Amino acid sequence: TVAAAAVSIKEIAATKPPPADAPLVMADNNTPSTQPAIPGSQATPIDALKKLSAAIHQNDHAAIDACLTDDGTDPQGAALVRAQFFLDAAWCHVQRASSTAFKTTDVPFKSLGFNLFPYLNGGYEALIDRMLAQPVPPEINVDGQTASVKVNLPPALFGGSGANRARELERWSGAMLIFKKVNGDWKLDTTRTINMIARNDLVDRKADPMKVDLQLTNMLSDALEDGAGQIESGQLGSPAAAGDVLERSLIDAFRACHVNSMSFMDLPVVGG
Repeated sequence: TVAAAAVSIKEIAATKPPPADAPLVMADNNTPSTQPAIPGSQATPIDALKKLSAAIHQNDHAAIDACLTDDGTDPQGAALVRAQFFLDAAWCHVQRASSTAFKTTDVPFKSLGFNLFPYLNGGYEALIDRMLAQPVPPEINVDGQTASVKVNLPPALFGGSGANRARELERWSGAMLIFKKVNGDWKLDTTRTINMIARNDLVDRKADPMKVDLQLTNMLSDALEDGAGQIESGQLGSPAAAGDVLERSLIDAFRACHVNSMSFMDLPVVGG
């Protein structure tokens, strides 16, 4: 069983019904004026985490991007990881729109799921929020222009328990979030923090999987953003209607990209 971490789309197929436990993820730039201001400081790694979480919650691409860096060795991979964060933000946008319109964040799908960390009920914003809410702050080590922040959450919050236990995700418990200081600001180093594992079933076996994955991720983002906008404008009158419209659009994106199924699982580079 492939479980979800940073972005996971588990066997979301365009040609057959996907399993109901599939976690997915999505994104945009539209931040309602009623949202609180995003913290501007990245003076410490914790400040950077606070800003990154707020930016995801408020779907602010520029602020998310300002909190991320990479080592430049894999531009395609770095772009896909960024797209994952944007997708996370887009799902937050859908939930925020649903909460305002329907007084619930539960937009039901027949065969899709959207939480990157299912047992945290969210994505990286949920991970950060839960870390910073612990009675004992996360351990921080600073060494010149680099720093690490230890994930201070128990394994069960990542892997769950019982028959569906996802042992791979338990490595996030005690894992290290690695930061780099860039022009005075601390940024999450995605290359040294996130090990993204992608599996896909492409119609064209000769296609570049990374290019297709990024294209599909962007199209999924567009579908979620369009759905969030329809909820906000009143075009979709109930959570069930929103779920139906969004699900059809998402499956259409798979078909348009000629992808039968795709799955991502993010694991920490330095696990616990």
